[in-house]
Amino acid sequence: MVSLTPGFRLGAYQILGELGAGGMGVVYSARDSKLNRDVAIKVLLPAFAGDRDRLARFSREAQVLASLNHPNIAHIYGVEDAGGVGALVMELVEGPTLADRIAEGAIPIDEALPIAKQITEALEAAHEHGIIHRDLKPANIKVRTDGTVKVLDFGLAKAMDPAGTSSVNAMNSPTLTAATIHGVILGTAAYMSPEQAAGKPVDRRSDLWAFGVMLLEMLTGAQVFTGETVSHVLAAVLRAEPDWSGLPASTPHAIRRLLRRCLDKDRKRRLDSAADARLEIEDSLTGSSAADATQPGLAQHSVWLRALPWAVTSASALGLAVALWAPWQKAASSARPSELDEPISERLEIVLPSNAPLAPVGALPDAADKPVLALSPDGSRLIYVAQLADHTQMFVRDMMTGNTTPLAGTDGGDTPFFSPDGASIAFFADGKLKTLLLGGGPPVALTDAPNPQGGVWATDGIYFNRNEGEGIFKVPVAGGSSEVVVAGTGILNPALFPPRGLIASRDGGVISIDQGQVHDLVRRGFAGRFVPTGHLVYAMPGRLLGVALDRSHLRIQDAAVTLVSDLRTAPYGVAQFALSARGTLVYAAGFDQNTGSFVWVHRDGHHESVGLPEGSYFNFSVTPDGHRLAVTRPSESAQGGADIWLYDLVSHSPPVRVSPRPPDGRLTQDRYPIWTADQQHIIYWHSDASNGGLMRASTERMGEAEAVWSRTPDGPVYLVPTSFSPDHAVLAAFGPTQTGKFGIYMVQLIDKNGMAAKTPVPQLWRRNEFNDAFAEFSPRGDAFAYMSDESGRYEIYVTSYPAPGPRCRVSKGADPGWTPDGKAILIRSGVSIIAMDVKSIESCEIGTPRVLFSGSFPDRNGYGRDATADGRLLMMENKSILQPSQTLNVITNFFGELRRRVPIS
Repeated sequence: MVSLTPGFRLGAYQILGELGAGGMGVVYSARDSKLNRDVAIKVLLPAFAGDRDRLARFSREAQVLASLNHPNIAHIYGVEDAGGVGALVMELVEGPTLADRIAEGAIPIDEALPIAKQITEALEAAHEHGIIHRDLKPANIKVRTDGTVKVLDFGLAKAMDPAGTSSVNAMNSPTLTAATIHGVILGTAAYMSPEQAAGKPVDRRSDLWAFGVMLLEMLTGAQVFTGETVSHVLAAVLRAEPDWSGLPASTPHAIRRLLRRCLDKDRKRRLDSAADARLEIEDSLTGSSAADATQPGLAQHSVWLRALPWAVTSASALGLAVALWAPWQKAASSARPSELDEPISERLEIVLPSNAPLAPVGALPDAADKPVLALSPDGSRLIYVAQLADHTQMFVRDMMTGNTTPLAGTDGGDTPFFSPDGASIAFFADGKLKTLLLGGGPPVALTDAPNPQGGVWATDGIYFNRNEGEGIFKVPVAGGSSEVVVAGTGILNPALFPPRGLIASRDGGVISIDQGQVHDLVRRGFAGRFVPTGHLVYAMPGRLLGVALDRSHLRIQDAAVTLVSDLRTAPYGVAQFALSARGTLVYAAGFDQNTGSFVWVHRDGHHESVGLPEGSYFNFSVTPDGHRLAVTRPSESAQGGADIWLYDLVSHSPPVRVSPRPPDGRLTQDRYPIWTADQQHIIYWHSDASNGGLMRASTERMGEAEAVWSRTPDGPVYLVPTSFSPDHAVLAAFGPTQTGKFGIYMVQLIDKNGMAAKTPVPQLWRRNEFNDAFAEFSPRGDAFAYMSDESGRYEIYVTSYPAPGPRCRVSKGADPGWTPDGKAILIRSGVSIIAMDVKSIESCEIGTPRVLFSGSFPDRNGYGRDATADGRLLMMENKSILQPSQTLNVITNFFGELRRRVPIS
């Protein structure tokens, strides 16, 4: 076996270190000197690499395997054959293997099922291409820190098959390669299907067997087939039955049935579709499995159950629904939550009226997701934002009777939250914070809130965020002037942290606030809520998690546990769930709004896919020729953060990271890329614990960046780049001002002599008490459009540049841009893109708005599109944003489930 030391070069790859060894060779981490990215290189055993015919056939197989472009399959980049060393170049996937996770003990079912679901999705995609894994095992599954599963070595067992030879001199464990008179056995003994163990031909049902073994091991923490030697293990596979007694009592019936179907030794009776396995898991995750309808009478009466206000998933739910009302009848102050908990939590379903379903993202103001659920402290009433024929309105639902009625005066409102006594609600609408007495009367406007991001009603007033850049304010319930509780950019979504503090979101994490002091609680997460059990509940994209909290030291005690795996979430800390003080959880199932697919959109609304996989993407920028795309993606680091990646839209080669990796692993935020004139560099916002500013990175020499502007004590805290002047001499950006508002800054990068400025100083465009942001230069450079709340709500304005001129109000909306000829501006209004002719800035003569197109393109906080020189728009599409939901999920005695699943030491 060839052993490679760090520094050794294999073609274009420089070896960094050894990662591990397997039955086919040794795996190393390496640096791709051409594309400046880290890769994994599997150096093949001499038995493989020395066989030229087999290596040539392996290269052909690798080309087929490289076509598997799926988020849950580790990508194969190519084959190297240099200096007598044969190697496979693959995607480098960080994180523990599933074998590492199982070695720590049984995995809770709500964590195991999402892992299993992603494995089935990978199998489904490969099987559709006619590719079988053949060596599926926990050691070939990576689980990244963000929960993403990657299946490694897909199809390599076949690629390494000697193709007809009767003997192989490579008997190695854990990956077994041996010959029998029946043919060649390839795989790992403990995960082989019976037909593999017998040396018979295999098909996709062999992968389903291995999947069943892994899922059973995940749930039990014990190996299914064991023995002193490989022969004993193979004998167990062929004859022994799995021990089903180790399955947790909470294992759904559908999962038990799925396991038995996967592990049927008769492959004619075995499950043969990864898609069927995926559907069973999805049904179990959502609690809607048809298997639970096998109880006597339930299947026949399912129509009647759906007609009830609580459509339930178990036969005992009718009695439970009545029992649940008893504690709600008691006074909230007469008993602690722990005294009111039912011994068993149940997962139920609310069916909303068909004419007033839950509002989707596309129906909310500016097509941006906002909180749409609120539960009264005693859990007896639910407020939700409903979609009606042509507008949204809040409804109140009696949780016992199911009676659902509209609330007058709440049209267009969002972010409802209850008063401590449950008699009133507060909400945001028309740029105001409003309150409404549920017993009757019109809404009362308390104070301005142009761009609110959450609020909470306490006994001493209402705490709320009125603008993303201003921190948390408090206003008296009777109205009046508001006061700053804690200042700071990006402090959002306050919640109570008894006895006198707050919890909020900041920089992608959860913080506590007490007498102006801020402490980090969770580095990755948002929408934090402290509950009386002593736990912190918070959200991550698509999930709700719980963790034990040490109040005295303000730190978490142990690892977080996923409690809900299908939560509707969105940017800026929005998570669609509501908790009562007595432990009932209501949540909306759905998607994370950052998830979507890139599409090219033409002025008539026609659009086609760019060809990139669906994924989680933040802000992005495309080159004028439309060939390359710079995208901000969530970091894979356990600390959180964001990185910038480059995609080639022509060759569709694998993406490469543009922003440098932090040398010490610290948390970094690299966001808001924008292309320079030469299309060889991007400028972006960078922030870490010790520094911040604007950076310029080369797209030819990946991982190299230099500072354009660095934060100074007397300057803005940060700058978000938005637009270059046509000559690229001036960069428009926005950031906090000394007044705590957002302001537009002009950064002179090239002086009048055509020389690059050595130390550019951002110049504030205007000083005022308003928020100005998102300046976009016109193609001629004689004007720019921007967004401002000067009128009391966010609207689009146009003004001349560089000479000062009138500020012309154009329209309510967001995300301003220009047509290529500079004669009109484009504005986002909800799910529509509208165009308005700019006839004269001097006289503020603006044309009539006209809708160009509408579609399922969610707002992305001002970064929902970019344009090429020929006028094509690059946008993110997510069809789910237009789909209203008629159901909500309920977990009763959620506090009891927290105590059971997240013990407090």
